[in-house]
Amino acid sequence: MNTATSWGVGLALAALGVAGCSKSSESGHAAPAPPPSAAPPPASTAAAPPTPAVEVPAYAPRKVTAGFTAEIYTPAFEIVRDKGELGLTYEEAMQRCVSSGKALCTDAQWSRACEADPALAKIATWTASGTGAGRFVTRGGGDAGCRARDVVDGGDKSPSRAAVCCDRAVAIKTSNKNQAFVMTAAKRLIDYEAALRAKDELAMQTLYDEKVSFGGKELAVGELLKLHRKDWKQFPDQWALFDTCTVEIKKITTDKGPDSKLQGDCRTVFRRGGGTYIAMQRLIWGGLGMKLQTIGDASARAQAPDGTAIEEREVKERVGLLLAAD
Repeated sequence: MNTATSWGVGLALAALGVAGCSKSSESGHAAPAPPPSAAPPPASTAAAPPTPAVEVPAYAPRKVTAGFTAEIYTPAFEIVRDKGELGLTYEEAMQRCVSSGKALCTDAQWSRACEADPALAKIATWTASGTGAGRFVTRGGGDAGCRARDVVDGGDKSPSRAAVCCDRAVAIKTSNKNQAFVMTAAKRLIDYEAALRAKDELAMQTLYDEKVSFGGKELAVGELLKLHRKDWKQFPDQWALFDTCTVEIKKITTDKGPDSKLQGDCRTVFRRGGGTYIAMQRLIWGGLGMKLQTIGDASARAQAPDGTAIEEREVKERVGLLLAAD
């Protein structure tokens, strides 16, 4: 199990105060020093020409309606791009969006927005989505239109890459096209994320069942809230962002008869202790009020049968769905 996945449960307590993301180390190297015998180059008498400005198309704020792109449902959200956000690292781009009350668009949000307005593809931009190992998805800016996509190091800076921002909205991957089902699932996830972000214990108490399985250990809600407080104090920089969640209804049989639970396996961006990680998080709701009963990692799915890392495999599956719909 990789570090990100093994931390998945503890990181679920992260408050999404997306105050920044960790910088990945940049891949550039310092130029080698000249040999001792080399004469210094003559000083230039002419000023270096200014670096030409990179022209990136303007993009006014617009509302994107809720709907499906292939099997991925995305709630309605607003998307916007401001001037002055070019040439930033992933961390800087995320902070730029957060300062305006939004976050970087996820890969799924970007695809949904580009489906509605292909002009978005003219702008190369970071997304909130990552594939692990400090690498994050970029979209747009190429000749492939809405299919343009790359994965780059989080510390990379491109003078033509923007920070396009979106309202927070959790994308739902499901074969169930029932509108009420997907809207309910998306709302439960974003409500929990928002409570974590605000460190709102009262809101979290209303979302949790009386007892919650946390990392395989059953805790009373008061005990879990106590863990929240301790974790926030120890790691004040932490946050969590639910990217795309595979959601399904699980039919079970209990001593009281048949029952149904809502399960979400979420690709989640975590920050903790100065690092940003990608891991799979499992959340399960059940009971009369469909309260949150289980918080855990999806370690059983940490590796595909062919040995491919779950991060790489699931991103490829999701992107295949999105691109097939373009």
